[in-house]
Amino acid sequence: MKLRNGLLFVALAIGSGVSANAASPLDKYPSLDKKQLGALRHMIELSRRPPGSWQFMGPENRLSNDSVQFQIAYMSYALAVVQSQVTPAYREMYRQAFRSHIHKILQRDVWDMWLEVIEIPEFKKHLDPSKDWRDPVREKNIMYSGHVLQMIGLYETLYDDREFDAPGAIVFELPGEDGFTHTYNHESLAKLIADQFVSSGHIGIECEPNRIFTECNQHAILGLIQYDRLHGTNLSDVRHRFWEKAKDLRYIDPETHRTMWCYLIAEKERIIQLLS
Repeated sequence: MKLRNGLLFVALAIGSGVSANAASPLDKYPSLDKKQLGALRHMIELSRRPPGSWQFMGPENRLSNDSVQFQIAYMSYALAVVQSQVTPAYREMYRQAFRSHIHKILQRDVWDMWLEVIEIPEFKKHLDPSKDWRDPVREKNIMYSGHVLQMIGLYETLYDDREFDAPGAIVFELPGEDGFTHTYNHESLAKLIADQFVSSGHIGIECEPNRIFTECNQHAILGLIQYDRLHGTNLSDVRHRFWEKAKDLRYIDPETHRTMWCYLIAEKERIIQLLS
């Protein structure tokens, strides 16, 4: 599959249907072809670019479905598949790239897209004006926070590096007179996301004010499952109630098996997008 602007999303393609069985003949051992190696090299090169440099990533429209935050997340998932399924013994380059992508997605010029979203009239009308909504992970932005959680969970799973478990390891800061600093770590982010599932009545967490997209909630659930496996908790149990609500509200049509585009909370209705 191919993302806009030429970035290859190989998380499903690389290593699909291949088993890393040590007893297999050499010609059956997982390998990368030239296109896959090229895509992998491109992802690693992008991870090495200095802060604020988004060359070859774009696009100019920061609110699009292939914005920088999603490209960073998808590249990280591709690296995780290659590391775990294709070249498990070859670690250091992937580890450095993966860690770099996590630090990149935490940069302000990635998450401050949220500051634009909360000012869009269609979304702003669903926000309590007495509250400060600028924290990019506090509420209603699972399309960002869910990816951050899953990326950190994958990184810890693959490399047993607990950098992001440390207090204050995740920082969101906006300088200036009316600025803010919000700090989290893997634990507090996971608990925050699990609590949002509960407070929503398990209908899901909003990607944008008033809009729930099931795709983004899946990344959050996967991140919670990874957190539980690493830390011996049960935060991902929220997925069971979420699934029941998804069936009750017909997020997936039982007859056509078509998945809804989004669920509008205020209107209490699901929107179906017909894809060609």
